[in-house]
Amino acid sequence: MNCDLEIQIQNYLDEINQHLPKEYPDKQRILNMIRNDLIAYLEEHSSAGFKDAEAEFGDVSEMIDSLMKTLPGAAIHTALIKKRQRQKILISLCVLLFIVLCFVGRYLYILDGISAVITDETISVYHTEPNIE
Repeated sequence: MNCDLEIQIQNYLDEINQHLPKEYPDKQRILNMIRNDLIAYLEEHSSAGFKDAEAEFGDVSEMIDSLMKTLPGAAIHTALIKKRQRQKILISLCVLLFIVLCFVGRYLYILDGISAVITDETISVYHTEPNIE
């Protein structure tokens, strides 16, 4: 397969990728399947060009319509809910880590303040009256 054909296939897939929702389940797997099907078609029909393959599979808008019709809205909704749950868990863990680090920092600050006052030697102070002669 020549380089020009590969570039056309990649542009076709990039355009499909841009129009599909980010939360579309198994998006990368589906794009890989489309790529493999296009390559197989072009290898089977060696005299065919990319326009022939596009006519066989459909242009970008037809492909997107087909993909969106096959996926129920509930699947996209479920994918969105899972993504939001992961985000909530990640934010909660970050907040918890921040709180723990604040407590550890405060503990070390207090510990440092206490250890500066403690000494190992005894200091005695004598007060003497001045000698007046």
